[in-house]
Amino acid sequence: MSRIAIVDLLFNWPPDGGARTDIRQVAVGLSREHDVVLFCPDYRLGFPRGRTVEDPGVAVHRVGFRDIEFFPWVVAKRMRFAVERYRPDWVFIADGWYYKPYVMAAMEGLRTVLRFYAHETICPKSHGHFMDRFLRPCERNWLEGWDDFLACVNCAWRWIVKHPGVLHFRIPFVRGLVFLPHYPRLVKHAISSAGTIICYNDYQASKLGRYNANVHMIPSGIDASTFHPEAPQSNYRPRNIFMAGRRGDPLKGYDVLFAACASLVQRGYDIRLFVTEGPKRTEGFVTYTGWLDQNGLARLYRQMDICVVPSVWQEPFGIVALEAMASAKPVIVTRVGGLQRIVSDGVDGFIVEPFNVQKLAEKLARLVGDPQLCSSMGEAGRQKVLDNYQWETILERYYRPIFARTESARPRQPTSL
Repeated sequence: MSRIAIVDLLFNWPPDGGARTDIRQVAVGLSREHDVVLFCPDYRLGFPRGRTVEDPGVAVHRVGFRDIEFFPWVVAKRMRFAVERYRPDWVFIADGWYYKPYVMAAMEGLRTVLRFYAHETICPKSHGHFMDRFLRPCERNWLEGWDDFLACVNCAWRWIVKHPGVLHFRIPFVRGLVFLPHYPRLVKHAISSAGTIICYNDYQASKLGRYNANVHMIPSGIDASTFHPEAPQSNYRPRNIFMAGRRGDPLKGYDVLFAACASLVQRGYDIRLFVTEGPKRTEGFVTYTGWLDQNGLARLYRQMDICVVPSVWQEPFGIVALEAMASAKPVIVTRVGGLQRIVSDGVDGFIVEPFNVQKLAEKLARLVGDPQLCSSMGEAGRQKVLDNYQWETILERYYRPIFARTESARPRQPTSL
């Protein structure tokens, strides 16, 4: 049995998104065989770090900070002190946004696993958009080259100025001195010195693999007992289309889905589009359900017929696709990030190119007009989840081999920068 310290600067429970659900499930799963403590800040300005309204099922150690103290070097130093007192065999560094490389540097000398659920610090815009301000894919590498560094910092600044409400990004961006040349060097050192890196899709692996050869691409998992189907109806007729995501975030592709559905309505299709955004209301053929907890979300999936994940950016994984498949619903996703690895085109759903309204409308029309295809795709998706994406399967296949090693806790030597 090993002692595993999980350091997550964003952890809160109930979760605000898939990243928190993922790390909690990993922590709970590992705690069945190891001594696991999750370390997080107790700091709420702009983001509920350390808030646990419900018991997450794993030991949580909160490190308190006043606002005047919440600078990356202070956070990193205190996290190191708290972790050292625990005397871990492993330090698993999860989410941290702009403070993440500072925490990694503070753990020098310990055996580290570095997780990238999002593209944080590989791209400085928000949690790593890799999209320019015109919503075009960006292939710049700000870790290499002065021109890319300046362009990426300018892009990140533009995004922060355009979104004045995102204090949880603005404050760490400024306090982390992300706009200074030392920062990408710190990021590269963090990546190259990690003993093991975990990421969630090929796109991330290609970026991280430039600096560290020990990159493990591990999918997220799903609780198939929470997300499950209802008994099939004899008079089943697909009508309800569902998007679990934020309408206001242009990266989630709502406008593309709305345009596709509107074209079907104009052609006489009797469909309803449901979106998880508040306040609850109905506008035309669109119903906004409000934000839902996991149980409420699972119930809503069971009432839906077709689920769509129309993201236009390199979605790190796409847990909502798994939730839909576990609920035995056919899924239409875009060919981006981790989504394209989850769905088998034509078997348990369809894959379309991002921004392609016409193709999305075609696939929706095909499913709406073919109840048997919806049912067969839903059954295939459910079986795929049961075979490959249940949490116990993820832990057994991927995480247990990593933490079963017994070699000495010498840190990995960083590659030359």
